Amino acid sequence: REVRRVSPSEVPATVTSLLTGTPKRVPADLEVLNELKIPCWFCDFGPNPRIIWANQAACYHWGRSLDALLSMDLLRDRSPVRKQLEDDLHLRVQVQHETQTVRKTMYLTGNPVTFDLELRPVALKLEEEGGREMTAILNLG
Repeated sequence: REVRRVSPSEVPATVTSLLTGTPKRVPADLEVLNELKIPCWFCDFGPNPRIIWANQAACYHWGRSLDALLSMDLLRDRSPVRKQLEDDLHLRVQVQHETQTVRKTMYLTGNPVTFDLELRPVALKLEEEGGREMTAILNLG
C-alpha cells in the first residue's frame, strides 16, 4: 500500500495564507491550489456529506474529474463506523475548529491508497449557493 505523507516544505506559503482570514470564495480563491502536487480537497461532513472542491492533484489521485468528485454520493456504502468517524470529524474540525490528523485508506481507482491526512477548518464562501458562508474541512494528503 502506498502511504502519502506531506512535508511542510511541500505546502507553499500561499496555502498557509489561504487557511486564515476572511472566507475564501469557491472556486475563485482556490485555483492557486491547482499548483500543488499534493492532493487537497474541501469536504462538508454535515448532514449531507459532500466534496465541495478539489485541486487537480486530488482529481488525479481519485481518478475522476472535478465534476465527478463533486457529484459523488458519499453516503453510499457508508458503514456505521465510517459515519461515526465522519460525525466526529465534523464536530472537531467544522464545529470546534480543531486541526486533526488521520490515516485513511481510500479506494480511489479500485486499489487501496493510504493517506495521512491533515484536516483543517477553513472558512468558505460558496458562490454557487448565493454566497453562503460555512466552515469546511481542508484535506491535505
